[in-house]
Amino acid sequence: MRTRIITSLLVALYVMAQPAFSAEDSKSVAVPEISAITAAMQGVVASQEVAGAVTLVASADKIMHLSAVGFADIAANRQMKTDSIFWIASMTKPVTAAAILMLLDEGKLSVDDPVGKYLPELADLKTADGKVAPVTLRQLLTHTSGMAEAASNSAKTLAELIPLYAKQPLKFMPGSTWVYSQSGINSLGRVVEVISGLPFQTFLQTRLFDPLGMKDTTFFPSAEQRARLAKPYQLVEGKLVEQGFGSFNPENHDRYPAPNPKFQRHFERSACATASV
Repeated sequence: MRTRIITSLLVALYVMAQPAFSAEDSKSVAVPEISAITAAMQGVVASQEVAGAVTLVASADKIMHLSAVGFADIAANRQMKTDSIFWIASMTKPVTAAAILMLLDEGKLSVDDPVGKYLPELADLKTADGKVAPVTLRQLLTHTSGMAEAASNSAKTLAELIPLYAKQPLKFMPGSTWVYSQSGINSLGRVVEVISGLPFQTFLQTRLFDPLGMKDTTFFPSAEQRARLAKPYQLVEGKLVEQGFGSFNPENHDRYPAPNPKFQRHFERSACATASV
């Protein structure tokens, strides 16, 4: 399982750097298929490890393999297709980190800056015993900030989200330990907005997704994209059970673009693969 996850991540990241390729493209371009890969993935589907999968093998200049197996929606008997769109969940966290590092390269921030330099609401963070403990962007990036999570989440923008956890005490002294943090990554998304002057989703669209040809990467899938959205499943006692997309509706666009995300509002067409390493 660890090997499969690692390999899937590597392939998905590679695809993110390539021009988008869709089923429409395949009508004019002969797309090869490596039968052994397709057969292996059909076996994974048959054993109910996954509902369906899209696999892609690419060199620097061409597509060497592309195929889809299994189902995007088991109950509806909807087949997986090569242009299916997937919920990428917390893979949006490294996308958020990439945005921060782009601003670093441009000299607009330092990862050792206190977050309060950009978000005044977070300038006076304290531990539970009242000690003032400045949090840096580096600590937000590395999940070592100690920041608490929002007790409730009615925010529709990142600007509205920050105050929901800004007044809560830190769980530990920043930098002293590691705890997976949603609020830390969301704060970084807001930092991107403040420095760039753009909504977070607009910065990513114009600076990353459009230049890389990532046509189906979005926080707010259109009706046409939602029709291609593969449903998420979890293996429970040997059977795949549909999990849904958490506590939100992909059709609802009246929400903030979550940089974290726990229940991610970010969807992408990407490829996965299995391999022995």
